[in-house]
Amino acid sequence: MLSLACFSQLLMGLTLHARRIDDLLRCPSAAAPISRGTHLARLASGWRECVGCPHAVDLDGAAPTLRRRLERRSHRERPDPFGGVAGADFTPDDAATLAARFAATLPPRGSVVLARDERTTHAPFVLAVASALRNAGCDVLHLGEALEPAVRFAVRSTGAAGGVWLAAPDHPAGRVGFVPIGAGGRPLRDAERTAVANAEPRVDRLLGAERSCGAKAEHEASLWPAFRTLTALRISVASPSGAVRSRFERLFAALPDDLRTLALPFDSPSEGNGEALRESGGDIRLSVDSSSVRCRAYDGAGAPIPWAETARTLAADSVRGVSKKPNVPTVAVAAEMADDLRLKIAAVGGRVVETTDDPAALWSAVDEGSVLALGTDGFAAFATPRGPAADAALALAALLRAYSG
Repeated sequence: MLSLACFSQLLMGLTLHARRIDDLLRCPSAAAPISRGTHLARLASGWRECVGCPHAVDLDGAAPTLRRRLERRSHRERPDPFGGVAGADFTPDDAATLAARFAATLPPRGSVVLARDERTTHAPFVLAVASALRNAGCDVLHLGEALEPAVRFAVRSTGAAGGVWLAAPDHPAGRVGFVPIGAGGRPLRDAERTAVANAEPRVDRLLGAERSCGAKAEHEASLWPAFRTLTALRISVASPSGAVRSRFERLFAALPDDLRTLALPFDSPSEGNGEALRESGGDIRLSVDSSSVRCRAYDGAGAPIPWAETARTLAADSVRGVSKKPNVPTVAVAAEMADDLRLKIAAVGGRVVETTDDPAALWSAVDEGSVLALGTDGFAAFATPRGPAADAALALAALLRAYSG
C-alpha cells in the first residue's frame, strides 16, 4: 500500500501534469501546441500571426507590466477585416459580405475577376464570393488558381471594374485572405480598403453572369520578350509557393538557362533562405514571396543583398531601356530611398521623382509615366507595353540583363 506521503506526492505530480496540459495552446501558425510561455513571448514581440488569433486575449500568467502593455495594444489593434484563420475568425460568409461591400464601391453591372491562390483552404470561399458578387449584379470572370501578377493583368486586359484574389501570401496553411483589386489592376489605397470594409453590402435584382477567364496564358506569354535576349546563366529561385516555382519553370522551359527551384517553408527566416540558395549555387540567387510580387537577391555566400542595391540595378536597367526617347525617363522612388538612388539614376540618363512608400502610389506613378517605381520592401512596379506590372519575374529578367551585360 502507498503511504500517505507517497500518495500526496503522486497527487501533486498528477495535478502539475494536468496544469501543463492545460497551459498548452493550439496556435494556428504552429504544427503542435505551444506552451503558455511561448504564447506570451509571441504576443510581447508582436508576432504577426497573433493578430486575429482567438488566444490573443488570453493573458493568464503575464507579468503586470506586460499585461498592461498588451491590453493597451489590443485596443489599438483589431483583427484584419480582410482575412484570418479559416473557420475561426474568417468564414465564407465573412468573405461573401466583403464581396458585397466591395461590389458597392464599383460601377453598377461591372465585371469582377475572381481568383484564388494554391492553398485548398480558399476553395469553399470561391463559391461564396462568386455568389455574393453575382447577387450584387456583377459579372464574375473566373480565373481559377493564379498568382497576384496574373490577377492584376487579367483585370487590366479584360477591362473589368475590379478583381478579388482570395489569398494569404506568406502566411501558413489555414490562413485565408480577401485581396480587393482596383480597375486596371491597381492596388487599393488604405482609404479605399477602409471604404470597402465599411460599405453597405449591395444587392441587385438582376443576377450577374459568370464565365471563365483565360488571361493566365496571355499573361505568361507577355513575359517572354523580357527573357529572349539573355545569355545562358545558372539561376536559383526559392519560394514557399509551389505555384511560383512552377511558373518560373514554365518561363524558363524553352530557354538555355540552368534554372533550379527550391521549396521554402512559409515561415523560413532570411538566413535559412540564404543557406539554401548558397548550397544551390548559381549566378543569380533569388527568393520570391508566395504572391510572386516581392523578391530578394542573395550573394554567393548566402547573404541577402540590400534592397537598395537591387533597386539601383533595376532602375539602371529600366532607364537604359528607354534612354533613346526624347524625354528624360523618370523613376518613382519611395522618399526613404530617393537620395541613395538619385546619382545612380542620373548617371544613366534618368531622373528620380519621390513618392510615398505605398503599392498604390507606386503603381499610380508608373501609370502616370514613370518607367519604374520602387518601394522599400522589395516592391517594384514596372512599365510594360500592357501597363504597370509588379512581378518578380520582371525583376529577375532585369537582374539577368545586368549580370550578362
